[in-house]
This record gives sequence, structure tokens and C-alpha cells, in this order.
Amino acid sequence: MNTHWTPLLLPICVLLSCGDREADPGDSGSPGDSGSPEDSGSPPEKPDPKLACWSVHFDGFKDHIAVPTLVDGQAQGTVELWFSAEDWGPNASLWSLGDGLPGVTFTNAMLGSHELVSTQALAFGTFDDDGAGGVDWRWTDSGFVPPLGVWTHVAATWSDQGRALFVDGSLVGQAATTSALPVGAVVGLLGATAWGHHFAGHIARVRISSSVRHTEGFTPARGYWPDADTLAIWHLDEGKGTTAADASGQGHDGSINERPANETTWAATCPPD
Repeated sequence: MNTHWTPLLLPICVLLSCGDREADPGDSGSPGDSGSPEDSGSPPEKPDPKLACWSVHFDGFKDHIAVPTLVDGQAQGTVELWFSAEDWGPNASLWSLGDGLPGVTFTNAMLGSHELVSTQALAFGTFDDDGAGGVDWRWTDSGFVPPLGVWTHVAATWSDQGRALFVDGSLVGQAATTSALPVGAVVGLLGATAWGHHFAGHIARVRISSSVRHTEGFTPARGYWPDADTLAIWHLDEGKGTTAADASGQGHDGSINERPANETTWAATCPPD
């Protein structure tokens, strides 16, 4: 008995790749890609960077960190940081721009408290055009007096739309001042002013930006990733040494307690996660 073998004929598109076949609506063309909406949207926001729990302690008398001015004369920007006050009076400076080191000359911008703000509340001030042909201090007053021993986030913004202060992500103060920051500062200071006013407490997680970061309520970050608008990031999480390293990658390091006789005090405390 003869056995005949009959070949199995398959459609040619099974044997060869057909470039003109109709695409499956759910097929993205990539192996293993389901084409689901979760895969096609924007990448998720980065979580806050994991940082060592350190901060710099300021004694309220001589301690300071000298940093580049960065925003001198800038039309818009944001200064933000975390702090925990041990004392809070009429002249507690968290950040400032001035003509020299503490006790030397003049301050033309500051974030903190000042005797000119009668409530001793947290305020953002600049010495510039008073709108009447002269110059004077112009303040954005938060009405907020920081509680002692509590980590607090503050952000100050300015632009041609006005100025604003945020505390722990909530808008607490606004002003119609639309001018750029004054020109002429030669040094930035954390924890002090060129007048010799000082802050007592801890500071950590400082960011300076060339844009207005916040226009409404937000959740403060515990740390920062650099982006196109970042001018400097001082996390102050080194825990040793006299350098405040700039995490933006731009080399804007700060000098902690620039007077050699002072000793840097690092503290194992930081904003809560």
C-alpha cells in the first residue's frame, strides 16, 4: 500500500513578515508593551531625594554661611528653605543679600524678621524704589511668627506679578511690589545679614531658583532635584566640614562660618519625612 505525503500549505503572511498588515489598535509596536494608558502618560514625578538627617546650627551671635548672591538684580525668582528656630526676635535673618560679611556694611534684601516689621513676623524685604522717587524698605509680611523648635518651610517669590510668602506650603503674605531685586550685593548669607543680625536655630534644605516656583498652595519637598531653573541647592546634610556643597551641579558651594575662629556646628536634626 502506497502512502502519499501531502504538504501543509500556510498563508504566506505567516511565513513572511507582512509590512502592510493592519496594526492592532492596542499594539504599540514594542515587545511586551500593552499600550495601556498607564504606559503612555507622563513619567511619574521623582520622589524627594534621600538625604542624611543633618542641618547646620546657628548660635544667633556670629554663625553664618557665605554663599554666592545668584539672584542679585533678578526680575524673578524663589528662595526657599527649612528652619527650626531656637529664638525669634525682631532681627532673625534666614537669608540675605548684602555688601559684605556680617557687621561690615549694608543689606539690601532679606528673608526673616526685622524691627521695621512691628509684628516680628516672618517677612521678605528689599531696599529699593519706593514708588515716590526714592528708596526705602518694602516688605511682604506673612503675619506668621514661627513657633520655636518646630521645623518650618518658607518660600519667598518675586516677579512682575508681585511678591508672595508661603509657610509650610500655604500662602500667608502678598505684596504688589513688582520690581526686580536690588543690584549691588556682593555676598549672600544664610543665618545672618551684613548688618550683623543673626538667626538662632537650624537651617537645612535651601534652594535658590530663577523662576517663580509657587503660585498656590503646595506640599514642601524634603529635598530637591536640580532642573533648568535651579541656581543652587544647599541641602546642608554633609554632617562635617566647613563647606555647604551645592547639589545643583553648578559649583555654587557656600562657606560655613567664614571667619576661621568659628567652629561649624552640625546637628543630627532635619525636617521630618
